Amino acid sequence: MKADAFAHLPSNARVIIKPNIVVWLDAPYPKYGVVTTSAVVEETVKLLMAYGINDIAIAEGSLQVDPQGQPIGEKSFEGLGYKKLQQRYGVKLWDVWERPFQKVEVAEGIRLRVNEDLMTADYLVNLPVLKTHAQVKISLGLKNLKGFLDVASRKKCHSADTEKDLAFMIARLTKLLPPSATIIDGIYTLERGPSIDGAPRRSDIVIASSSVVAADMTGAAVLGYDPADIPYLMQACQMAGFTTDGAGIEVVGRTVKEVAAYHQYAFPYNQDGTRPLAFEKMGMEGIKFHKYDSTLCTYCSPLIGMLQTIIALSYQDKPFDDVEFLSGKRQKPSDDMKKSILVGQCMCKLNKDHEGPQEIVKISGCPPKPEEAAEALKSIGIEIPPSLLTDFNTAAGFFMKRFEGQTEFDDAFFTIS
Repeated sequence: MKADAFAHLPSNARVIIKPNIVVWLDAPYPKYGVVTTSAVVEETVKLLMAYGINDIAIAEGSLQVDPQGQPIGEKSFEGLGYKKLQQRYGVKLWDVWERPFQKVEVAEGIRLRVNEDLMTADYLVNLPVLKTHAQVKISLGLKNLKGFLDVASRKKCHSADTEKDLAFMIARLTKLLPPSATIIDGIYTLERGPSIDGAPRRSDIVIASSSVVAADMTGAAVLGYDPADIPYLMQACQMAGFTTDGAGIEVVGRTVKEVAAYHQYAFPYNQDGTRPLAFEKMGMEGIKFHKYDSTLCTYCSPLIGMLQTIIALSYQDKPFDDVEFLSGKRQKPSDDMKKSILVGQCMCKLNKDHEGPQEIVKISGCPPKPEEAAEALKSIGIEIPPSLLTDFNTAAGFFMKRFEGQTEFDDAFFTIS
């Protein structure tokens, strides 16, 4: 039995491999279920060479913690062992941020700037991770294609338009695809993804298909979701001519039922979306932390998780003085609150002319300025070491402590011997 993922691989093809690296830090950090394992990347290279393919490039546009700083591609390629693939097999390593982009129309009147290497490649091997996503429930092959977009285009995907929203944009990314294979890396899977504050599991699953939509529908089911409940997947399904119930997708190997395990995609919120249920269970009063929506982009989302975690860990059974946190591109201050904290450039811009009774506290910038975030926390009585927000390596160390002594979380999967 075989998945036949390379069914449409041309001979002598110029092939791009797209892992999901997300971010790279100098200190050890929990890559499990966040970053594509180097083991899967190396096996993919070997498999392509066994098919007679010699023109192979690995390309990724990782999140820049500081978009104005030095690109981190070189560091991540070195840290994940890709330089050894370069030396052994002649694989090219391309940091998308240092490569050219071209405009591509993905829907009527909507153009995105896309990595030019993808548009000129003969074939793509898409290597996403099997993980959930706090905004769109799952992040698999289709979502991984966002890594080929420039910064402005990624932000455009998080539009405030309620129709041409994130789900709409992700579905249209199928128009970028040359012939391709999707191999979903589930050695580690991730609950409450997509970043390092999620909860990973050792799952030892790989899903492969010559159809990104079939792979993602299967991946959704493995994570415990009905594909029909994933809006962008249903739109992509209809565009690809699949029936929305997955009929016609043949699964070989182990059955979905055998390996499926529900992965929560986000911390649950109360019924009106004003704060996480965890806050309510802790008995917090006088605080709202409004549920983020699809307009929250990649540059704000890591801070949201950090702020919620810090508030929970700092809570001292004392009510807050009617404070709220707002994010994304749609939310407005509540007149019944004394203080509204606006997270990120888009939120600050949307409410720049707000006239209301409450104090407005801005965490400006894109990404939001960590020093302003620390000051915002201080304004509600939470003082933290500034390095927890200004030094991502310190934060990474904080999250790594959870894995001490847990042998199933093995960094050897993220190196090449």
